[in-house]
Amino acid sequence: PGSSKCAQCQAGTYSAEVASTSCLSCIPETSARPDLWMSLVRLKGVRTFIPTQSATSKADCGCIASSFLLEGDCVLCGVGMTCYGEDDMELLPGYFASSDR
Repeated sequence: PGSSKCAQCQAGTYSAEVASTSCLSCIPETSARPDLWMSLVRLKGVRTFIPTQSATSKADCGCIASSFLLEGDCVLCGVGMTCYGEDDMELLPGYFASSDR
């Protein structure tokens, strides 16, 4: 039988199964920047994501603030951008996005 003691999945991990015996990492195996991944929850009504424990889905995993999702991996926010987390970013006035990236 399983353990008689339950524990929360730590920030950066998740478990989508009932009666799971372990948590899965949010970090894709091919990630060039594993330090930019986290399990996140969006604060209601604002453009802010905070790390969370007890995530229940891979969909709860994403990029931390100061980074954004590009081609399946988190990358650092560039000059002229504000990155709020996940794939929520905006260009600042006076900057433009080229179509090559």
